[in-house]
Amino acid sequence: MRYFDVLLLSGAVMFLAACAGSYPEDSNDEFVSLANEYIEKYFKMYPETATALGDHRYDDRLNDYSAAGVKAGLEFNKRYLESFRKIDTGKLDQTNRIDLFILLNEIEKSIYRIDTLKEHEWNPLVYNVGGAIYNLIARDFAPLEERLENVRARLEMIPRVTAFAKANLKNTPTVHTETAILQN
Repeated sequence: MRYFDVLLLSGAVMFLAACAGSYPEDSNDEFVSLANEYIEKYFKMYPETATALGDHRYDDRLNDYSAAGVKAGLEFNKRYLESFRKIDTGKLDQTNRIDLFILLNEIEKSIYRIDTLKEHEWNPLVYNVGGAIYNLIARDFAPLEERLENVRARLEMIPRVTAFAKANLKNTPTVHTETAILQN
């Protein structure tokens, strides 16, 4: 997930967290509940993003880069897109309408990236987990020993990520391949 994506998703999370207790019981509560459910499952599915946004429950894991993991991400986002589209925006307060708009755009973008761009098939930069390691080292959110244990766990998963990259990538542009090699 790119930095801008993380900022947008984190903004939605902050809005939901700040306003969750102040909504009247109606469609707003249903939206907040669904949005919280989506974000909770999203963080579990994409632990690297969870770490980047300050949720450290999954710091010992990496995203599932397998073809099955990519497919699961697509199905997950399509399922929630359908659920969020059923919400009557006219029954939401202004804050929740904005949050819904942000979530819909993020989900649609995720679906587009997986289903149309298919970067996982041609862009080796998708498999660069350097940021997932960096986010554990650069931030002082827990004792160093605990963070390093999670770094170790993530480093041990790199051969799997590499295997998934080899299985998924086809006809990668040279510039992307060279950049991925340099970054890694």
